[in-house]
Amino acid sequence: MGFAKGGSGPKYYQEISLSLDWDNNGAALKQRAKEYGGAASRFIASEDKYFLSGLTYPRVGKTLSLRILPKGCIFAEKGISIFPLNDREANSSNLLALLAILNSKPVEYMVSITSPGRFWESGSINRIPLPHNWNSHNLHELAYKGYVLSRAAFEADETSRVFISPLIEIKQGEIEELQLEIDNIVTKIYQLHDDIQLGKSSDSQEMELEDNEVDAIYPEIKHIDYLQYALGVVAGRWDIRIGKNPVIARNSTDPFEKLPPLSPGSLLSDTSNYPI
Repeated sequence: MGFAKGGSGPKYYQEISLSLDWDNNGAALKQRAKEYGGAASRFIASEDKYFLSGLTYPRVGKTLSLRILPKGCIFAEKGISIFPLNDREANSSNLLALLAILNSKPVEYMVSITSPGRFWESGSINRIPLPHNWNSHNLHELAYKGYVLSRAAFEADETSRVFISPLIEIKQGEIEELQLEIDNIVTKIYQLHDDIQLGKSSDSQEMELEDNEVDAIYPEIKHIDYLQYALGVVAGRWDIRIGKNPVIARNSTDPFEKLPPLSPGSLLSDTSNYPI
């Protein structure tokens, strides 16, 4: 199962690169937890929320950075996760609208008032009021676009489980423009003044972070990656048809679907869903 444990990365989409053995309802992990210090529930919390779709963010980071949490994942204490309260709210549009709002500058500023320094506590998120019309704008469409743009960088990274091809274009400028549009909409939803300068205090901005806490942006694609991809095509690992036309591999528009068992760019048998 995919394991969301926080960590640095962009907003909207971050690679869930870790996995946990959850065979037999996590029997091995629970036994290990008991051996380490008493009841398994001390270390394995909120088990009833495992495998549900939602949102997740790292508890520690330079900025508040929420991402998609797809179905079929497990989360950790440092990978704080958010889920709908009821089935009526549990749809992709509402989750995406909430993703946009929580990733906005106004909300980051509000959370920073009660969260010390670089820590983004769940209690501070819970206290953020949602206006009555929070999901009546096009925020879900903008958040989905943010997801697509952020995921594209990982679709171009051969070590990613969503890898398609290094030929995919990464549009950093579009992401910045998109975030500005979201910030402006959320500012109006909360009826804030346009001239308010939103941001964390100077003390928190100047705080030095440890190397593993700095929010990385996107994986960098280098010339060697193209060579490695070409070798993978020759060896039968990657499908050059998908590499030239990534739309072939993007057969779903649901950002909350389960993580793929194989990279979408893999070369599969014509008679099965297994690699050749």
